[in-house]
Amino acid sequence: MPCSFCHQPRHTIAKCDADISEFEQPFLDLVSAYPFDLRQQYVFLCNYSKPVLTLINRNSGSRLDGTKPYLIGNIIKRCFVQLYIPGIVEPTEDTSQQMEDAYSNLRIWETLTTPLITMRQELTSILNALYQRTFGTSISLALLLRYVQEAHLEIAAAGAGAAQVDPKAHLRNLAVNITVDASLVVQDCFMCCDENKPLAELGCGHSYCTDCLINTAVTRTKSVIICALCREEVTDVKVGTEELRAAVTNRFAEE
Repeated sequence: MPCSFCHQPRHTIAKCDADISEFEQPFLDLVSAYPFDLRQQYVFLCNYSKPVLTLINRNSGSRLDGTKPYLIGNIIKRCFVQLYIPGIVEPTEDTSQQMEDAYSNLRIWETLTTPLITMRQELTSILNALYQRTFGTSISLALLLRYVQEAHLEIAAAGAGAAQVDPKAHLRNLAVNITVDASLVVQDCFMCCDENKPLAELGCGHSYCTDCLINTAVTRTKSVIICALCREEVTDVKVGTEELRAAVTNRFAEE
């Protein structure tokens, strides 16, 4: 069987000695810039083919077989362990904020398949373990305290007689311009890893399937939705057909 990466007939991928630094280095650069944002790292690696992920795993001494979500998760976990398990990160307020935001980003990640749900749980656990070693408490407790403090300030500002606010009122006010671009193709979604999904192209240039786009609206607690990759506010969306445009528009209106 020829190598699934370089397609040479004389060896398999287990014996492939191709240089994959062009794939490894961009990921390492991302890890350096966003060391705690495990979800963003996962989304980044979803753009790589399974043979590339297999070689990255092999270079780190890991097993070669497994599903694409397994290979991606293994790369992230090994990289995270190598960086942070030997010691404790500096317990600064900025570090705490970064880790709490990354943890929240993982928790609101709408995953539709069992492998992704399992991987989200594993990534959440290792991030929480590092936080607990560094700050002496769990992220979930820290976030709860922050939520209580913020809620107390909001209640104090609004006054004791303020009316109760519908927690999803902001979703009914989403201001997103949805247009049709017939050139958009149907392909695999890097967020849910489902195959042959109709894509939605955001104004920032990133694309994922319309189901995942709707999920970002359903799970948001703010008056806007944000790109899952670059965190830019979504104000413009292109879909491939008029039917999709109507469907997404209706779903946004329902939520």
